[in-house]
This record gives sequence, C-alpha cells and structure tokens, in this order.
Amino acid sequence: MIQKFVFFALFATLFASCSLFEEPTASEVLQDKVWKLSLKTENGTAVVLPTCTADDKFTYSASGSYEHNYGTDKCLADPNTTSGNWSVENSDQTLKLVTTILGISRTSSYTIKSFTSKQVVLSYENTSIGGTVKTIEETYIPVQ
Repeated sequence: MIQKFVFFALFATLFASCSLFEEPTASEVLQDKVWKLSLKTENGTAVVLPTCTADDKFTYSASGSYEHNYGTDKCLADPNTTSGNWSVENSDQTLKLVTTILGISRTSSYTIKSFTSKQVVLSYENTSIGGTVKTIEETYIPVQ
C-alpha cells in the first residue's frame, strides 16, 4: 500500500510539473500575433475609437521587435508604420516599447492589467498640458 502511495505521489509530482500545466507568460501571449485595439477607457469611461485608430494593427515578434501598422485609414500625420523593440518586465507587469523616429528614441511603458490568448489589457497615465491626469485603459484582441 505504501509503495502504491509513493508511486502515486511521485507520478503526481512529475505530472504536475509538466509544461502542459504552465500558464503562458505575457511575452508568449503577445508574440507572433497581430493585435488590434478593441476598447479604450479614460478614467473608467469608454471612449469612441476613431476609424483611423480602429484599423491599426500591432505585431510583437519573438526576436523582440514590434511593428505598429497604422492601417488604411490614417489619422492626421500618421506614417504607414512605426517599429522598434519591445520587452515585458517586472514579472509580466510592464510592457516596454522603444521606438526610434528620425533618430530620436522614445520609451513608452504600459502596465499589463491582464493577458490571455484572447485579450490583453494595458493601462497608462496621460497628463494633459493643463496638468489633468487621466488613467487610460486599452483592451487589445487578436486579429482574426
């Protein structure tokens, strides 16, 4: 009886440590998919997405590069694409994007609120010229 228990305990330990039960990291969820913005809120209130933003697509490669494709309907002065490097830091809590445009690097950091294979929710704070701080939350879904 004890031998059966020891065997079962050993088997259960090995089976539980199998990668089948490991949750994917935020990096694994983001990479090699095309994502689009599906919902945006400011201080908890939904914001209507302009059509020139709704068709934007974001791709995060396993190599650490990313591309923001601005789609066919562009907002004023939008380029066709921007690109840079991305990383997930702080134990899946922060998405960091580094973009270089015209030789100037800009780093943007987003708090990762949640992530699954079906949606990623990011948040950040935006301060207006007048000093008003808004908490922005954006939900991204994979493009079908």
